Amino acid sequence: MRCRRGLSHEQEEVDMVRQILEQDSIEQGTDLYCMATNLCKNAVNRCIFMTIRTKEAHLHWINFSWQNK
Repeated sequence: MRCRRGLSHEQEEVDMVRQILEQDSIEQGTDLYCMATNLCKNAVNRCIFMTIRTKEAHLHWINFSWQNK
C-alpha cells in the first residue's frame, strides 16, 4: 500500500511536469521536451523544476542542467 501511495505521488509530479511543459509550449517529441522529462526522472530535479515560475527560467534550467549533468 505504501508503495502505491509513493508511486501515485510520483506520477502526480510527473503529470505536473508535463503540464508545465505544455503551458510553456514545449511540445512532445522536441529535444527540449525529451531533455526535461529525462532530467525530471529524479525527484529532486522534479521538485526544482516545479518551483520555477517562468517559461524563460524553465528553458534556462533545462539547458543548464542538461549541459552540466
